[in-house]
Amino acid sequence: MRMDAPSFENRRTQALARARPLTDDSLARLASLERPQRRLSQLFEDAQTLCVIGVADCVESARHWLNAGADALCVQDNGQGRFEDWMENIWALSDFLRTHGRDCPLWLRTPLFEKIQVAECLEAGTQTISIYPPFDTPVVEAARLAGVELVAQNDLSQAQKNGLSLFCATALPKKIPTGVFLISDGVAETTTKADALARRGVRAFIVPSLAGDADQAAALVSALKRPLPR
Repeated sequence: MRMDAPSFENRRTQALARARPLTDDSLARLASLERPQRRLSQLFEDAQTLCVIGVADCVESARHWLNAGADALCVQDNGQGRFEDWMENIWALSDFLRTHGRDCPLWLRTPLFEKIQVAECLEAGTQTISIYPPFDTPVVEAARLAGVELVAQNDLSQAQKNGLSLFCATALPKKIPTGVFLISDGVAETTTKADALARRGVRAFIVPSLAGDADQAAALVSALKRPLPR
């Protein structure tokens, strides 16, 4: 998922216009609250196979992915929606997971720009959000204060500089540093590459919404969940 510069800057301006003050103490208090969903890092640490992260644009697609055996859900920005739209989806998905006793990670993959957005994400039910270059934004500090997990997008050197262990990209780096979990975007449907990508350090695939095709979702998840190399 690429963000072109004009769109990114326009959305940043909109976010700044609606931002309201949020103290560090308020963020720290959010970190102490009990959360039902696991984090992506916890999922990867325990996994014996490659993980599958299904893109869920509604509760019905989330149901299909979970029935198919997906390990986590992702609400993904297509570059056209509003922050409020993604929050509405996160609330619906987190309610669905809680109602059905599922603790799978829920990841919001859209650019955030202000501290208040981090708090809103946590309150809605996600403990994992993406951070995009440049990484010198209030979001990084706010996420750390609030105990929100960050996934670095596209810039591995900046991810390492900021001490982030989760990295997502379409173009894979030549070498994966120790302690970094790599999430691959853009190659999930090429199932024949799954084993080779796992040997290169990939630990999870993002798979797109399949428009309600439950059988296709199950087949894709089954094909991708290969044992991790020893």
